[in-house]
Amino acid sequence: MKKLITYIILVLSVATNSYAQRYYFNHEPQTLEESLSQKGYNYGTVTIKADQRLNNLLYYRKTQAEEQKIENLTCKGFRIRMYSGNSPKVSKTEALEIENLIKEDFPEIPTYLDFVAPFWKLHIGNYSNYQEATKMCNILKEKYPRLRNTIFVVKEDEVIIL
Repeated sequence: MKKLITYIILVLSVATNSYAQRYYFNHEPQTLEESLSQKGYNYGTVTIKADQRLNNLLYYRKTQAEEQKIENLTCKGFRIRMYSGNSPKVSKTEALEIENLIKEDFPEIPTYLDFVAPFWKLHIGNYSNYQEATKMCNILKEKYPRLRNTIFVVKEDEVIIL
């Protein structure tokens, strides 16, 4: 009999707690005034004189278009170095020519042309892991045999994933 009474009390207490949590989490105040001026037992009266912009900042709701828009995520990853040269007169034009070739053959792959004195470097792609970068590196080596010795995978601190 004691077990039955204990069991009934346990069931009632769990049901009461779950109802209280469900009500609390489903009811979200829409404004600062609403959240502070709830009426009921043990509630005082609060008068708020605030600018409407404060409510706009606190209860900003994203529109559906903004929620669907995914921002670019960056992380450590890999890129493929297509070219690196330090000849002041020749390196820039060679790097630009190779960049144009890549853009014609692989328009979906982003290219990054950098000048870090005295080197012109051309990197392509954004890869989160080494295997993806190596696979693409092998494809590029087959496609451009004259660049075979200059194409390799390099580590990058910031790579755009999405």
